[in-house]
Amino acid sequence: MELAPGLMPTVGVARPWSDPLLPFLPMPPIPPVEPMVRTASAIRELRAELKLIQERIPQDTCHVDLVDCDLFEWEVSLAGPDGTPYRGGTFHFLLRFPADYPIRNPSIQCMTPMYHCNIDRNGSVCMGLPEPGSGGVAEDRASTWTTAYDLIKAVYSLLVLPVPEGALVVEAAHLFHTDRRSYNRKAEEWTMKYAT
Repeated sequence: MELAPGLMPTVGVARPWSDPLLPFLPMPPIPPVEPMVRTASAIRELRAELKLIQERIPQDTCHVDLVDCDLFEWEVSLAGPDGTPYRGGTFHFLLRFPADYPIRNPSIQCMTPMYHCNIDRNGSVCMGLPEPGSGGVAEDRASTWTTAYDLIKAVYSLLVLPVPEGALVVEAAHLFHTDRRSYNRKAEEWTMKYAT
């Protein structure tokens, strides 16, 4: 049998559409697509929340700056609470809001190095306790906070009282439980070194 020029014989060549197993092969997951356009509802929500924070939290406790005038990226400065080893320090957190906020939750990162059992050296913040059945592994639970105002209050409460049961820094959590005075001394040293 002679083929027309440019055609190849098909014997032994598998064609995906003719493969009898194709309907049973698992399809790879399709990654979520970040919306390109910031929704009007997200802009309205963020403006309202920023106003609420400015009205309810004193400026000397919490100050919010927009990064490059971007309503979807906030630098939050929190003053270390009195009566804690963080007193006298100013701690900077970066909040990034997705384009479809509040449908999806913001991310949070601590930009100031600090000795804290719930904040690691990469700036990851863990605000929750371990989920039942998770094997004691705590997760970042920014998703449990419904507004930016609630998220900022939750982070501030971690400065007041760490949650060693939800620790990212196990060594710090152990020290918090076994020798609170040493934990506080180390946290004060880091505060004086990095947060003033």
